[in-house]
Amino acid sequence: MAMLLLTALAWATTAGQNNVYKIDDSLYAIYSKAWEARFSDLGLQLSDSLYREAVKKDDKKAQCLALIIPVSYYSSADISRLQAAVQQLQTVSLANGYEQYYYYGEAQIIRRLLGDKKYRTAINMTNEMMEFARANNHHYGIYTSMRMLAGAYFQRGEYRMAATEYNNALEYGIRHMPDQEISGMYRSLASCYNEMREHDKQLKYTEEGLKITKSKQSRQMLMQHKALALAMLGRNDEFLATMDSLEDYHKELPRGNWPAIYLDLRMLEYMAKGDTGKAKTLIENTDYISLLPNKLRRRIIFYEKTGDYRNAYNTLLELQELTDSINHDIQTSDINELSNELDKHQLQIDRQEAELRSERLKAANDRLKLQNTELELDKAKAAENMSRLDVENYKLSVRNQRLINNQLNDSISRQKQIMEQHRNTDRLMQAKVRNDRLFTFTISVVMAVALLIAIISLHTRQRMSNKIMQTNESLNQKVSELKETRDELSDRIEELKETRDKAQQADRMKTMFIQNMSHEIRTPLNAVVGFSNILVEMGDALEEQEKQDMSKRIQDNSDSLITIINDILDLTSIETGSYTMNMKVTQINDICTSALDSVKHRKPDNVEFAFETDLDDSYSYLTDGNRVKQILTNLLTNALKNTTEGEIRLSVEGRRTPEKIYFAVADTGIGVPEDKQDEIFNRFTKLDTFKQGTGLGLSICKVIAQNLDGDIYIDKTYKNGARFVLELNRKTDDQAEA
Repeated sequence: MAMLLLTALAWATTAGQNNVYKIDDSLYAIYSKAWEARFSDLGLQLSDSLYREAVKKDDKKAQCLALIIPVSYYSSADISRLQAAVQQLQTVSLANGYEQYYYYGEAQIIRRLLGDKKYRTAINMTNEMMEFARANNHHYGIYTSMRMLAGAYFQRGEYRMAATEYNNALEYGIRHMPDQEISGMYRSLASCYNEMREHDKQLKYTEEGLKITKSKQSRQMLMQHKALALAMLGRNDEFLATMDSLEDYHKELPRGNWPAIYLDLRMLEYMAKGDTGKAKTLIENTDYISLLPNKLRRRIIFYEKTGDYRNAYNTLLELQELTDSINHDIQTSDINELSNELDKHQLQIDRQEAELRSERLKAANDRLKLQNTELELDKAKAAENMSRLDVENYKLSVRNQRLINNQLNDSISRQKQIMEQHRNTDRLMQAKVRNDRLFTFTISVVMAVALLIAIISLHTRQRMSNKIMQTNESLNQKVSELKETRDELSDRIEELKETRDKAQQADRMKTMFIQNMSHEIRTPLNAVVGFSNILVEMGDALEEQEKQDMSKRIQDNSDSLITIINDILDLTSIETGSYTMNMKVTQINDICTSALDSVKHRKPDNVEFAFETDLDDSYSYLTDGNRVKQILTNLLTNALKNTTEGEIRLSVEGRRTPEKIYFAVADTGIGVPEDKQDEIFNRFTKLDTFKQGTGLGLSICKVIAQNLDGDIYIDKTYKNGARFVLELNRKTDDQAEA
């Protein structure tokens, strides 16, 4: 291995771009060896070497080609390793300007998902790739997305949708990529119409593809489809001539690994030449590798061509059962993928809600901190104002004290003057008395002013204190209001969450309903079409018993379709509120016998019907007879589905109580498990998903019974199978009119 790696690297001494990829010739030599060994460890080593050399030579396309090898290597490994390899390829391809390799990697992941039967995930990923390509105007990406979407539908067996998407890809390729080899689209379209047995269209697209194909291998494969279409259209001479032109190509095919179309062509060639023995040996040989559906279709063609309609019929039944099983597997896979998507979406919603709650709590905390800060600031301002008032009061007190001192000094000076004048004259004594009185008055006035100033200061301080207390009470009230607002927001969030959950539940129920309807309608419709074709094409060759058997199957499946459609119409009427009752006097026993007659043709040979009543045949009752019959017919149909032998008994009791009438349908079938008895009246609930039915019948019966002023329930004491009871309240004419 190491020697081969050194040899490949030694080729790097050459130069030029003489290869189909237009990369350096020395790098192309390494790429060729790596591609041949892409599924081995040697391929990975050569890929690493090729990438390093391409980086040195600044060959951007060769870098992309080097990263294709790991994608191929991990294509069948754990999908996470494949995704890692694809991500590296996509990053480099977009950076280097070769977006086609981006879509190549994406297509490999989609093919892997289809191989794992994760069809829904693959289709969603294809649609995302389509959106990315359209947003970036990548024609190759759009074309590739269309092809991958068509391939997904083809693998699901939805050939009509696959043909539509292949045709869209073909038209897009012709319009936007004229140099692209698109003959494969004609071959894919031919395969779709071959599966749908529209061989004229298969021949049309085959011949159109042959006109433009440039590849020898593609031409040979288109010629195979042409030969198959000619054979199925009965143009044997042209078919044999086409087979002669394919002889050399067929000789090159490895024995034991022949494609299904080759085996079909060989069988048809033997039959066209009249050698039915070799044709029969070919279809019965189990050594040939071929899928079971292809083997069954090949046998049906052989039996039809040879006139063996009995074996053709039996093989068609086997193919129908296999197709139903495959469709059921696809539906189960879709439901599982949808459930996983819903779980992921729910987790994402929960994560976003948690982040939102965290952000809201953070914002609330920030608001509270801000409010506390503002409150502290208001308190600080109030304290500052109080301090400022104290300072002003102190300054005023000092000024007052100075005024008093000055006045006292003036008074002392005057007193000295009076005393000196007293010694000189008596008249000054009178002046002294007046001055003393004036002094006393002045002192009184000064003390009164000082007292007034003190009272004013105290009153001002008390008023500021009251104002601060009022501010604190206002802030506390605002905090309480914020708490109440927070609680109201929490309640509103819970209401919105409950509304969202109900909407999501409704969306899930709608999706489940659409998927269930698709499967339930397609299965009986396929059976009706298939058996009708047999009666038309092979009617003269079938025995009378076989015709009756097929007619019965057609009738049963037609009844199933009618039941499904009626259930859907009833459900629509219930949802829109337009479900009405036609109340009139009706004979009870006539309703019961009519219900039994309507399902009698479905009764197996090993099952017997029984009817018992304690009412006279003439007894009448005010109700909607058609709705009561609808409920009884539904209960009898369910009993027939689950009872293979024994008895189904319809009974009426009107004498047990004067206020009620009881209808009961009891069977000896498989019964209803105890843990499921409370669920069976829910919409879309089915105990056995393999049996036909929408899961709506009992739910609709429940609504009808309630509208008839009654109820329907399962008798949990009955152990011999299942027993359903319809309980109705008796009404008089006056009550009905009211």
